[in-house]
Amino acid sequence: DPAAVRFSWPGSGFAFRFRGTGASVRMRGGSFFTVLVDGEEQADALDVSRPQGVFPVARDLPRGVHTVEVFRRTEGVVGPTTVTGVSVEGDPLAAPPRPERQLELIGDSWLTALGVDAPVGACDGLASQNHFRSWGALAARTLGAEVSTVAFGGSGVVGAQSLSPLYERVLQTEEGSEGTIQPADVVFVSIGANDLAEGTLADGFVAGYAALLAQVRAQHPDALVACVYPELEGPDTATLRTAIDEAIAQRDEAGDARVMGADIELPALIDLACDE
Repeated sequence: DPAAVRFSWPGSGFAFRFRGTGASVRMRGGSFFTVLVDGEEQADALDVSRPQGVFPVARDLPRGVHTVEVFRRTEGVVGPTTVTGVSVEGDPLAAPPRPERQLELIGDSWLTALGVDAPVGACDGLASQNHFRSWGALAARTLGAEVSTVAFGGSGVVGAQSLSPLYERVLQTEEGSEGTIQPADVVFVSIGANDLAEGTLADGFVAGYAALLAQVRAQHPDALVACVYPELEGPDTATLRTAIDEAIAQRDEAGDARVMGADIELPALIDLACDE
């Protein structure tokens, strides 16, 4: 649509530059966003749930060249975001250059940062979701990389909540929205915790995980694919680790040597969120 841009996955967004003193955007859908002005995160979330549709994102700036970035905090399940225009108090300039490094992250609510802005035990509510504070987004900023996060809460490898059928969609909730995927340098696959039921993995987990890795490889032929071992309680961690290693071995036998397991010490991060 030449009159609008739509996006859906958490962490997706847009950036623009201008010479002047302020800017606003015309947009709807997605609820809450993080706004950066000249690289500085603004204190308040941008709430686009209000009906008027035009939202100031930069005010009373010193006259000069400024960059505004807007990133979606919420998951795609709440519906797509539509941007129909940007207005500046001054002169629009060419868009800022995209980072050279590209990361992709695939998984569940541990990647969407569900509840990261909520007190312990209060995960509910869109306002507590903040992808900008997810470990993937933090890693990308540390590396100066652009990050694409294909994730939603409750997703798994197999079953009704399987991520695989949605992986190639541009808009999570819209069938037929498949599009071109930006090639990544590294892909993190962080999924599997929701496939456990009382310590037993869902049937077909290993085959499904290996199939997801093959799907990822088809989109990212040169990327390093790192499979994150979920950290859970009791024996569940070992159960998942063994199953993921089996899936990695299947990919290795198929000739894909650039797939590896990864520990990222998630226990150190768990208490930063609501942790129901």
